[in-house]
Amino acid sequence: MWIKDLWNLRKLNLQMAMLDQDGVDVLGNLPWLSTLSLCLKTLRQDGELHFRTDFRGLLVLEIACISRLKVVEFSTVFGGGLGTIELLKIHCCNVTSLQFPGLELLRSIKEVYLSGSYGDELKLHLQSQIAMHEKEIEPLSSRSNQIS
Repeated sequence: MWIKDLWNLRKLNLQMAMLDQDGVDVLGNLPWLSTLSLCLKTLRQDGELHFRTDFRGLLVLEIACISRLKVVEFSTVFGGGLGTIELLKIHCCNVTSLQFPGLELLRSIKEVYLSGSYGDELKLHLQSQIAMHEKEIEPLSSRSNQIS
């Protein structure tokens, strides 16, 4: 499988027309991956993106999606992974509601950036989820047109 060629990869910037859950799970098995940037035209039909595999060394997660992104879910398998993510960047295009179940599992999170075209309701929802997080997280950035 092509993933063996990427085993030692540290940073990955994927710009794809579509990414399915199997693809996300494969990326989670890259042991040295510290930065993952996903720029997607579309997601599965349900508009959900699930990070449920290990991602044990991931520090930075960036997601830009121009389709109808509805859910970015974080969960762990057998108690591992995801605890190392420090920076989460989400760029939305015409998103009215977006949920982040499992955000509390990101124990090392320090900053969350939300940019793009979204409503105040989405920003307030994300701020309330961050407020429930036991660690203090940097406030959301102001609106911008791109993820830097």
